[in-house]
Amino acid sequence: MKIVDRFREYVAARQLAKELRDIHREKVNIPLEQVRNIGVLYSINNEETYNRILNFIKSIKSDQRSVIGMGLLNDKTVPTYINQTVYNSIINIKDLNWYLKPVNQYVNNFYNEKFDLCINLSLEEHYPLHYIMAHCKAKFKAGKYSERYKDCYDLMIKPEDSMNQQDFITNMMHYLDIINRS
Repeated sequence: MKIVDRFREYVAARQLAKELRDIHREKVNIPLEQVRNIGVLYSINNEETYNRILNFIKSIKSDQRSVIGMGLLNDKTVPTYINQTVYNSIINIKDLNWYLKPVNQYVNNFYNEKFDLCINLSLEEHYPLHYIMAHCKAKFKAGKYSERYKDCYDLMIKPEDSMNQQDFITNMMHYLDIINRS
């Protein structure tokens, strides 16, 4: 990572820490079977990861449950295998300002959704996804453990180094089921 990129992320993280002091919300544990609106954040590394996330979204969506996905593509162009819909939007590098803040209508719509649960399924550190998580109006927020962004989440899971995307998704859903039962 270049020095300029590290500086941008440092400044962005400090700004987010300030913004988090002004964000007030009440955390609510809702049993997983009663969750009706879910937001899913994820990063797209390749077609396989993208398809795995889409399959997960389809598997948790039902007549009684709506799911909205927001993917981050670390590129300027969107590959042909990605299909954007109202319920699955993609942001890329062109959708970030200099401070790595996501700035497009899809993100604004995501912020305004009243999710019962929002999950960040990215195994990598991506500031824009943490920023979106911090600003979304979810009752419960879960994602990968990050010391820097721990104030953005209600539940964080520290994956093993050898853990793949599918194992992380399985563990996340397992712990969400256990924690939100009470």
